[in-house]
Amino acid sequence: MSRRAVFSWWHSIKFRLLAFGIMMSIVPLTALGYFSVQAARQNLEQAISQQMEINVRRLAADLESLIGGELATVATLAKVMEPGWVSGSRPQQEGMLYTLLKEAPFLEDIALVDHRGREIARASRRQVVGNEYRDLRGRETVQQLLAGREDWSRTFIDNHGQVRLEKPIPIRRRETGAVLGGFVVEMSLRGVMQELTKKQPEQQGRIFVVNQRGQLVGHEDFSQVLAQRDVRPSRAVKEFLTGETPPAGSRVRRYLGYDGREVLGVWAPVPSLGWAVVQEVEVAQALQPVHRLAARLAVGGLALVAAVTSLSIFFGVRFSRSLEKLEKGVEEIGQGRLHHPVPVEGKDELSRLAETINRMREELLLRRQQEEALWQAEKLSSLGLLASGVAHEVNNPLGIMLAHAQDLQERLPEEGQALVESGELQEYLDIIVRQTKRCKEITGNLLNFAGYRQGNGARVELGEALAGTLKLLEFRLRKQGIRLELSLPEDMPRLAVPKGETQQVFLNILTNAMDAMPHGGKLSIAGAVAGRELVLALADEGVGMKPEELRRIFDPFYTTKAPGQGTGLGLPISYSIMQRLGGKIRVESTFGQGTTVYLHFPLPGEGQDESTHSGG
Repeated sequence: MSRRAVFSWWHSIKFRLLAFGIMMSIVPLTALGYFSVQAARQNLEQAISQQMEINVRRLAADLESLIGGELATVATLAKVMEPGWVSGSRPQQEGMLYTLLKEAPFLEDIALVDHRGREIARASRRQVVGNEYRDLRGRETVQQLLAGREDWSRTFIDNHGQVRLEKPIPIRRRETGAVLGGFVVEMSLRGVMQELTKKQPEQQGRIFVVNQRGQLVGHEDFSQVLAQRDVRPSRAVKEFLTGETPPAGSRVRRYLGYDGREVLGVWAPVPSLGWAVVQEVEVAQALQPVHRLAARLAVGGLALVAAVTSLSIFFGVRFSRSLEKLEKGVEEIGQGRLHHPVPVEGKDELSRLAETINRMREELLLRRQQEEALWQAEKLSSLGLLASGVAHEVNNPLGIMLAHAQDLQERLPEEGQALVESGELQEYLDIIVRQTKRCKEITGNLLNFAGYRQGNGARVELGEALAGTLKLLEFRLRKQGIRLELSLPEDMPRLAVPKGETQQVFLNILTNAMDAMPHGGKLSIAGAVAGRELVLALADEGVGMKPEELRRIFDPFYTTKAPGQGTGLGLPISYSIMQRLGGKIRVESTFGQGTTVYLHFPLPGEGQDESTHSGG
C-alpha cells in the first residue's frame, strides 16, 4: 500500500467515524471498568483489613483466655496453699495435681517442687508417674521458679513431637514472700491452636503465634511448628519484636510474608505471655472477588464493545456510502459528465445536499447547452468570414477542371484515338482527378470545422490541429500579405487534443490577429515547454489594445471591432474551451505595437499515455 493510499485512508471520514465509534465505546468502558475495579479492590481490601484487625484481636484475647485461664487456676491454687502442702504426703499432693489436670484440658504435665528444686509430686496425662522423684534443679524452668520469675516461660518439642509451653508458678510464704517451692506446668500448644482455630471455620489466610523471641509456637498448620519454620522475616513479626506500633487505622500492612508471597498482615499482642498472634492473608486470595469482578466486567465490556463497534461500523458504512455516492456524483460533474444525477435517498442533510448538487448539475447542463449554442454561432460566424477565401480556393481547381474538360470535349470527336495513343487524355484525366481531390480536401476541412462539438469526438495531435487551421486560413493570409513564422521545437511533446475545440481556439485567435493587420504584417507562432506545460505564443503586429480594453476581452459580446465584423464571443469561448482542456489562456497587448496570446496546454503526468491526453 502506497503512502498516499495510507494517508487517504487515515484521513477518510469513514475511518474517522469508525474510529470515533470504537473509541467512544472502548475508552469510557475501559475507564469505567478500571475505576470500578480499583474502587472494588480498595473497598474489599479495606473491609478485609478491618475484619482481620478485629479477628486477630479476638484471637489474641481467646489465646490469652485459653492459656491464661488455666495458668490462673494453678496460680490461684499456689496463692492459697498452706506451707504444709509442700511438705505434705505424696498421695495427697498427686491427688490435688490430677484434679488440676481434669479442670484444665490443655495441661499435659504438672509437677510440684520444693524450695531446693526437687520434685515431690507429679501428674501427667500421657506418662505413668513412678515412685521415684526427679531431680529438676538443673532445669532452667526450676531455676526461674526458685528465683520467683512468674513472667518467664519457654516452649519446646517433647519426645512425642508435641509442642509444649513450660511455665513456673512459685508458691510464696504469705508473710515474707519467700519462695517455698512451686509448680512446673507443661501445656499442649497444639490443643490450644486447634481450639483457637476451631472458632474460625471460615477464616481466610493463616494464623500463627510467636513467642517473645519470634519463634513459631503455634500455627493452624502445625507441621510448620514441628519444622520450626522461621517466620521472623514477616514484617508483622519484626514489628512485634522491635516493639513498633503501627499508626492508628493502619495496623494491617501489605508486605512479603515469610514464604515470599505478598500478603496482608496484622498482629496483636498477648500481654500475659509476651507473645503475639499474627494473621496473614495472601493478596491474590483476598482479592479473588475483585479478580472475578474484573473478569466479568471484561467479558461484559468486550460484548458491549463488540455490539457498539458493530453499530458504529453499520452506521459508519451507511453514512460513508452516501458520502461516496455524493463524491462520485461531484467527480462526474467535475469531469463534465452532467447527464447522470446524484441518487437521492432519504430526507436527511446528505439527501438535501444531493438535491442541491443535482440543481447545480442542471444549471451547469443548461449553461453548457447555451455555451454550445454560442460556440456553434461563433463557428457559423467564422464560416462566413472564411467563405470568400474558401470559394476562391475552390474556384481555382474548378476552373482548371473546366478548362481541361472543355478542351477534351472539343477535341475528342476528331482526335479521340490520337489523344489516347499520345497519352494526353490520361494526362488531362489525372489533372482533373487531382483538382477534384483538392476541392474535396478544401470542402472536407470546412465541413470538419463546421460540425457540432458532439460530433467532433475524435482527437488529433496538437500540431496537426494547428496545421489544419492554418490551411483553412491560407488564402486569407496570402490575400492580406501576412507573413507567417512558425518556431516550434522539433522535440515538442505530442499532445492528443479534441480536434474541433482546439481548432476553434486557433481559428478565433488567428482571425483576431489577421483582423488586427488588414494591411499585412507578421504573424508568429512559437512553442516551448515550461514546467509541466506546453506553451504556444501567437503574436501579431497589429494595432494592439488599450489597458481598459484588455481587461474586458473575455467578457461575452465585448469586441473592439467595427459593428458587423465581430460577435464578441471568440475569446470568451476560447477561454472556456481552454479551461475544459485543463489549460489556460493569457493575453498581453501594447496599443500600437501588437498582441500576443499565450495558450498553456498541460502535459500528461508520469505513466500517462500522451497519445490519449486531453482535458474536457
